[in-house]
Amino acid sequence: MQAAGIVQIASLGTYQITFGVSISGNVASTFQLRVNGVSPPPSQQIADFIQAGGAMYLTAQTILVRITVNPSTLTLVNTSGANRNLNNASGLATGGPVAYMTIVKLQ
Repeated sequence: MQAAGIVQIASLGTYQITFGVSISGNVASTFQLRVNGVSPPPSQQIADFIQAGGAMYLTAQTILVRITVNPSTLTLVNTSGANRNLNNASGLATGGPVAYMTIVKLQ
């Protein structure tokens, strides 16, 4: 991992990527996976619906991505147009992840 939120892949192939975020507050939010700065078609993003009463949910998506450039960078980008607060679903400091990315090379 190069820096916060940036993952570098140095092997060509097909990958299964699962990514998720847990957003606090009752505002609509979107987060998008980008490969080398571009969202692979079709646009890969999580749309987090407005949660009533401050409820928090960890929303996730799984996609297949073909990496054809070595090295390639993966980033998860907040495309909501404003800052968003991330918080685990329990709201407690020890309650679990607020964002994650799992990468499995399939071929």
